[in-house]
Amino acid sequence: MDTFLAILILTIVMLFGAPAVRFFRPKIGFETVPIYSILFVLIGVFFSQSGLNVVTNEVVTQIFPIIGFSLGWLGFLMTIDFDFHLIRKINTRDIVYSLIFSIFVFLFVGLGFMMIFRAFFQQISESMAWLLASLSVATSPVLLRLFIKKHRKRSALIDSVTLVTVLGGIIGVLVYGTTVSFLTEYAWWRNLAFTLLVGTGSGLFINLMIVVARKHNETLLFVYGIIFLSSGLAGLLNLSPLFVNAISGLVVANSSVKRSRVAAILYEAEQLIIVLIYVLFGALWSINFKSGGNLVVYMAAGVGVLYVLFRYSGKIFGVFVIKKIYGENTLFFANTLICQISILFALLIDFRMIVGRNAEFVNMLFLAMFFSVLLSMPIAYYFMNREFVRLSQKNV
Repeated sequence: MDTFLAILILTIVMLFGAPAVRFFRPKIGFETVPIYSILFVLIGVFFSQSGLNVVTNEVVTQIFPIIGFSLGWLGFLMTIDFDFHLIRKINTRDIVYSLIFSIFVFLFVGLGFMMIFRAFFQQISESMAWLLASLSVATSPVLLRLFIKKHRKRSALIDSVTLVTVLGGIIGVLVYGTTVSFLTEYAWWRNLAFTLLVGTGSGLFINLMIVVARKHNETLLFVYGIIFLSSGLAGLLNLSPLFVNAISGLVVANSSVKRSRVAAILYEAEQLIIVLIYVLFGALWSINFKSGGNLVVYMAAGVGVLYVLFRYSGKIFGVFVIKKIYGENTLFFANTLICQISILFALLIDFRMIVGRNAEFVNMLFLAMFFSVLLSMPIAYYFMNREFVRLSQKNV
């Protein structure tokens, strides 16, 4: 009964939440800052163990197929448009910029937290520092696109930032998947081998099935069915459903002439799945405020603030390196490269499902990353707004 109630609530929020976002966003200013994600997280918290206790640990186990599918779907979506032939058309400078920012953000966050844990929190495994590092790499162009749409301004710099953030999102997923392979109870080579095997096999199977599909509904059934199966198999093998299907997306993107058809099918459900990710992120919180919960909140706030500081420091160092090598000021990049919210939340859900529902530190990370989003989005908004105002004055 509890499982049925949880599924019913998730379905209702997903089906009514997505249309509500599309309707209210233009009316109350959500086109400026995508704050609706926070609202859906809070809805999830309301039904979590920290709230009404609807989504319990037992329920989470029962609805794993739903969680796994949503994670697999998002991983597939992240890479379905990444055709390696496009790299030839991309300015090499933009690729280098994306790699430089990714590398230094990863190192600053990882090394920074490793020293913090070693000095003050020896009960926390240092490997968790590298989990935080992997979470810090993925970037989002969503806020930038909203500003472009609002101000209707383009420039070579803005186009470069957009491309760097798109590449950062893909690199982030691949870095997370590789990192998490070292953090489970199984050997890293076993995890990577099975991930590549299942991901590649699923991608090739999708290619095979969409060739014989004649109608839209048939293609939809094949694509979603295979994502569901590969995500379930990933769960059985204790692999990341998101990473497995990101590999599948890469395979389809680079081997199928019908990849645009597959991508279009995925985009049809984008708003629904994103809303589900936000609600699940809130629903999976498990903080007992009656038993040391306040201390957990303080620790989470501290980790969230440090995460933003280390991440920003890595970007600033990247600006310094690029300035030395290319003589170009990329401070605007550093100030606007925010973490991709849906991917950040999804990666945490993904890791929680792999390591187990009772991982106390992972539960605390949910709250810490929520704090980091609340802190980083206004910063990115401020610098992005300042840049667009400058562009407007320059064009007057």
